[in-house]
Amino acid sequence: MKKVILLFSIICVGKIFAQKPETVLSFAREKHEISWYETQQKLWKQEIDKNKTNGEAWYNYFRANRALVYLLPSEIEDLKKSNELREKLRKETNEIVENAYKTIPNSFEANLMKSVHNNLDGTSFLLKAYEINPYDVRTFDALMVYYETIQNQEEFQKFATKIFQYNVLPSSLLNWGYNILSELDENAILYTAGDNDTYACWIVQEAFKFRKDVQIINTSLILEDDYRKRIFKKLNIPDLKISLKEAKSDEEYEKNVSQIYKHIWESKKVVYSAASAMHSFKKEYENELYLTGLAYKFSKENIENDAIIRRNYEKRYLLDHIKYNFSFNVGDNFSVEFNSMYLPSMLKLYRNYKESEDFSKMKELEELILLISEKSGQKDEVLKEMNN
Repeated sequence: MKKVILLFSIICVGKIFAQKPETVLSFAREKHEISWYETQQKLWKQEIDKNKTNGEAWYNYFRANRALVYLLPSEIEDLKKSNELREKLRKETNEIVENAYKTIPNSFEANLMKSVHNNLDGTSFLLKAYEINPYDVRTFDALMVYYETIQNQEEFQKFATKIFQYNVLPSSLLNWGYNILSELDENAILYTAGDNDTYACWIVQEAFKFRKDVQIINTSLILEDDYRKRIFKKLNIPDLKISLKEAKSDEEYEKNVSQIYKHIWESKKVVYSAASAMHSFKKEYENELYLTGLAYKFSKENIENDAIIRRNYEKRYLLDHIKYNFSFNVGDNFSVEFNSMYLPSMLKLYRNYKESEDFSKMKELEELILLISEKSGQKDEVLKEMNN
């Protein structure tokens, strides 16, 4: 029995020592459990202790810590304790950035950390990081965003194209971006909400020169005062005398945010929300948003959307990527989430085919619906909808 216990102990110890530090990517590219980030935090700290000039160790240590800033407080129900923990972790993350910069100030990683940690205020560090290593893809998306905010179209296009050429985004997301752009009216505005949906549309527009008439408005980026003024001027939308920087309370800030969104919705433009951004608008605009496929079109008048959805699936969308994917990308897991956004309009079209007795098209669509729903864990729920 002692031999068995001893053997078990050796195996456990072996597993601990066998753990190796792994690259820590942003949430937009890869997500893990909290325990994984905690392990990586410790492992990368050990690498720094071995060699304080190891830039990769500093950067991954920072990334693991940064992830825990968002994840650990969410596990605490008590709001006060949650906020206290988040503040503590933020201070620790700030210390990591400052210590790294003091130790290796002229490294790519230290400057990249300073830029990521300071967001738009870290532009000088971002440009420095790119100058040090113009071939490292980790600066490309931030530079694309920066040049979008200052409306430097030439540089914006350059980095959007680089992201495509270096295969940073999964092909499935680019397919999604192509399809949602393809369904929109000419010169429309499309609200997006995150990195992946926004970048997918930008990259398809710039790398493929497709639907550049569409203005993508990220729900977070548009809240930057200077950028908003530039976009409103570009779109001939009257400026709002609102400064979110000068909001005196959270209540005033949220009120101003709602006013900005409303100003865009009710401009003289055709405005859509991507399905990925609907969580920002569903409550307030639910009765004025009509499903058209991967997007919802804003209208104060009723829209008969069955024909629009059918047109998009039969004439505009490219859907082979749902069945076949001949490339690999670390962000491929996000394709399941993005493909599931097809389901509401697919189910609506499925019922339309069923009622019109177009059984051949119904069966083709059924194959895609079941494939998506099985991968996304929604098969039982979707089968109920199909059988109703």
